[in-house]
Amino acid sequence: MSPGPEGNIRTVTQSRSAASRLYGMDLNKTSKKEVPESQGVISGTVFLIILFCFIPVPFLSCFVGDQCMGFPHDEFVQLIGALLAICCMIFLGFADDVLNLRWRHKLLLPTMASLPLLMVYFTNFGNTVIVVPKPFRALLGLHLDLGILYYVYMGMLAVFCTNAINILAGINGIESGQALFISGSIIVFNLLELSGDYREDHIFSLYFMIPFFFTTLALFYHNWYPSSVFVGDTFCYFAGMTFAVVGILGHFSKTMLLFFLPQVVNFVYSLPQLFHVIPCPRHRLPRLNHDTGKLGMSYSKFKRKDLSKLGNLIMKVAELLKLLEVRRGQEGDDDFIECNNMTLINLVLKLLGPTHERDLTVIMLVIQVMGSVAAFGIRYHLVRLFYDV
Repeated sequence: MSPGPEGNIRTVTQSRSAASRLYGMDLNKTSKKEVPESQGVISGTVFLIILFCFIPVPFLSCFVGDQCMGFPHDEFVQLIGALLAICCMIFLGFADDVLNLRWRHKLLLPTMASLPLLMVYFTNFGNTVIVVPKPFRALLGLHLDLGILYYVYMGMLAVFCTNAINILAGINGIESGQALFISGSIIVFNLLELSGDYREDHIFSLYFMIPFFFTTLALFYHNWYPSSVFVGDTFCYFAGMTFAVVGILGHFSKTMLLFFLPQVVNFVYSLPQLFHVIPCPRHRLPRLNHDTGKLGMSYSKFKRKDLSKLGNLIMKVAELLKLLEVRRGQEGDDDFIECNNMTLINLVLKLLGPTHERDLTVIMLVIQVMGSVAAFGIRYHLVRLFYDV
């Protein structure tokens, strides 16, 4: 039940009717206990209830006393538009969990859900001018108007955020854990920027990030090893769209992407399989060794003749760089190739060897924290090499 090769692939079902019952079995456990699936919809529902009740709060001065000089319609539309985009994404994510949509159809879901967000940006801001980094100013000037390309970028950002969490999955606690640490990093960034020139943008972001953090914390408690619930595609879509909303409407989309460094690395490493340049199985989660109780790399096995010249080149380069373990052999009349699935989780297992699932989740979350530390370093120090700050 996944939108990508591994998003929430902890479940296996025998038919679509079984999938609609929203339970699954943990493939990396020896027990066959049924675990509730798609419980991210509960987290998303509580989040929406909190935000719906919160809607009047930023505008209380307009209802009480004479402090309001006029109702801030732009801010109200911005808040409602953001909630609409998130609400649409929760609905579409839940539909994906129930209907088990194909991978090629899933890219359309965040694209459709991001349209209200893009319309709010167009009506309230409409600014498509960016500051050109220093190395390119001699060629492009100080400012560059991207026009419609800026809206394409924002739409792609929403697609990336929703799917990036989903393809870095497959072990207990990893989906909710990475979302928890990303939201915590954004909250810290917002608090640091409250004394700056864009205070209102960061207050707007905190409206969403604080309730998201605590609802995700509750989900993480139940999703932690050994998971008593699976978050489902609903949560991955919901979390990704929430991050896209605050990044775009809070005007710090580039900084927000910095907090996705592990997800970016995972995405780039996964590209050959995501685009089927190298054959990709439906499930890429690590494999359990029943004798040791530890997780090891999972492999993709295919015939040599099924590999394109580009795929063969990528595989040889990755093998040379020690990023891929490749096995070659022969079965009958056909030569076959077997390589580890190209995910960050499998890469960590390649470097560290077989690891207990709980320890592997901790390692992946430590990587997430290290990514956030690097993001703050880039945002407040390295950025001076590219911009006047």
